[in-house]
Amino acid sequence: MNSKSSVSATSGHSRKERGEREFHPPTAQVLSPLKKRVFLGLTIASPLLLLVTIELGLRVFNVGPDLSLFRPETIRGQVYYVMNPSVGARYFSGSAFAPAPSTEYFKVPKPAGTFRIFCLGGSTVVGYPYWHNASFSSFLRERLRRIFPGRDIEVLNLGMTAVNSYTVLDLVRELPMYDPDLIIIYDGHNEFYGALGAGALGRVAHHRWLVLAYTRLVHCRIFLLIREGYVRLREAVRGEGAPVVRGPTLELLAGRQLIPTRSSMYEDSRLIFESNLKDICSIAREHHIPILLSTQVSNLRNMPPFSSEAPTGLATWVRSAFDRHVDSGRKAILDQHWSAALVELQAARAIDSSHAWTHYAIATCLDLLGRTREARTEYVKARDEDQLRFRTSTDFNRVIEEMEDTTTVGVIDMEQVFMGNSPDSLIGNSLIMDHLHPNSFGHFLMGKAYAEAMRRRGVLATPDVWASQDTISDSLLWAYRPVAEIDERIAARRTEILLSSWPFVGHDTTVSSVSPQDTLGQIAEGVVHQNSGWGDAHEGAIRFYAGRHDWQNLEREYRTLVNLVPLEVLPYLRLGRLYVQQRRFSEARTVFQVSLQVEPTATAYRNLGDIALRDSSTDEAITLYERTRAFRQSREEEVQNGFVLAVAYLRRSMLGPAESQLLHVLSIDPTHKASQELLKVIRMAKQKHP
Repeated sequence: MNSKSSVSATSGHSRKERGEREFHPPTAQVLSPLKKRVFLGLTIASPLLLLVTIELGLRVFNVGPDLSLFRPETIRGQVYYVMNPSVGARYFSGSAFAPAPSTEYFKVPKPAGTFRIFCLGGSTVVGYPYWHNASFSSFLRERLRRIFPGRDIEVLNLGMTAVNSYTVLDLVRELPMYDPDLIIIYDGHNEFYGALGAGALGRVAHHRWLVLAYTRLVHCRIFLLIREGYVRLREAVRGEGAPVVRGPTLELLAGRQLIPTRSSMYEDSRLIFESNLKDICSIAREHHIPILLSTQVSNLRNMPPFSSEAPTGLATWVRSAFDRHVDSGRKAILDQHWSAALVELQAARAIDSSHAWTHYAIATCLDLLGRTREARTEYVKARDEDQLRFRTSTDFNRVIEEMEDTTTVGVIDMEQVFMGNSPDSLIGNSLIMDHLHPNSFGHFLMGKAYAEAMRRRGVLATPDVWASQDTISDSLLWAYRPVAEIDERIAARRTEILLSSWPFVGHDTTVSSVSPQDTLGQIAEGVVHQNSGWGDAHEGAIRFYAGRHDWQNLEREYRTLVNLVPLEVLPYLRLGRLYVQQRRFSEARTVFQVSLQVEPTATAYRNLGDIALRDSSTDEAITLYERTRAFRQSREEEVQNGFVLAVAYLRRSMLGPAESQLLHVLSIDPTHKASQELLKVIRMAKQKHP
């Protein structure tokens, strides 16, 4: 058989007959609906689970920046929480500037009976150009503690420079877990140029949803590491580092961007502000936390608008007429012809009402002519039309006012408060140091306004209890304010320097130097130029006053330090000793007793014992003196404290304990003559009355 026929014969048999396997295509397996859902869930969950695992690992091993709101700190065995100094980096990525938060402490969990208030907002809340002791939160705390001396009241300042409602919303989301009894928000000036604002340099985006997503993501270590890597890569590509920013940087963040009143950016920012406030209030309502908002205050009378752009879109001849009236008005003002200037400026306003400087010039003329009510209207318009938006406009204040309800949210018209305390009801330099930051008395008024709002709404106590206890006069509270002369000097110098630069003047100008003979001025200069801290400044002022025997200012310094560092016992002891030297024993007793709550010390027990012995409370004096034994003391302290204890024993006719105590003193210092003499007296008494 040839090969061809052989092949044909072979092909005539089946695969089965030839012993070969038949090929069957694989049968597709059909998953049940349940398995499909499980598979899909695992597919989606796997990357999320991986991200969660990485995030937890970063937190456990503390890799990446910690931008938590608070951090724990142990002081004398007690755990406190303090605002994290790095929290500002949530909102200021890629910048050397990060606002410095306060160093006020509180306990977690909150002790029973404690009333806790959180204050949030921008640089005014911080207290700029002062330190936190001159902020309205400090004045509010002092007022409340004097009205309710039996209550444990905390007023915690969470303010940060150059932040706005995005920041406040982000912080408010976290606050319920820390048991606040009241939230106070003073916010609105920084909506355009503050962190994440529509007009700020380094902004995330103009879209609110994207900014809100960003404020959520900054709580994740993974995102922060990615952000940090991006910033470093950008700097490497550009060949530059993060800009070094010192002092208040809102002007730098603004980038000189102008925002007209009727622009889309202005309206978008107003709507964003309204939405952020509504979300803040919703959180407060959800957690049943009372919240107080207030309108924003700014300098109207003594602060010309920063930017007045010439009107656009006018016909050439109309624009020429406008310029002619403005120029004539300027000349009349220079000649102090107020009425003539007013006529020309009002004619310019009739042509274009959006020119901020025209409104301010009209206001000035009306003010000088004694027509102050009309002047205020024009001052407000000048602020509202200012295209460099460092001051809150009427539109934004109106948004704040509309948040008021009858239950959770209260609104204070702070503008009315300042008007009521300003000459001619025109807010100016009498209460505002620059364009919007209050002086110390302005902060005092704010603290009072918040306390009055609490009283009206029955917060902290019922209105009846408030009425019975709110008897402290403003004059007394102001006299005992926790603000020293050095604070005022620092604030004034910082303001002087601020006003010498853009946007207050067209170019930076040189400020006057401080005389070397001006000790306090030199101390203030060190703080302003960041060569020393606020604590160093107050210590320097203390040495200055002690050298001059200026006891009144020395007392104010000690009281200021008690306010600044309430968990440091030394300022209490120094203040108490000063009161003893001035024979103000009742005040000394109070201070030393409070110091024992901060930290028990031999010094406090010794001084309290001296006061008790002076008041013939011998048994109390003995108890107090005996408690000094529990502390490590110097040789001299042990001798002095032991001797006065022996004196107290002798007054109670406890001759045996008195003799033993004197022998102990003499074993430490055999030359102590007072103990030698007293020991002789005791032994003679024992011989007469064995």
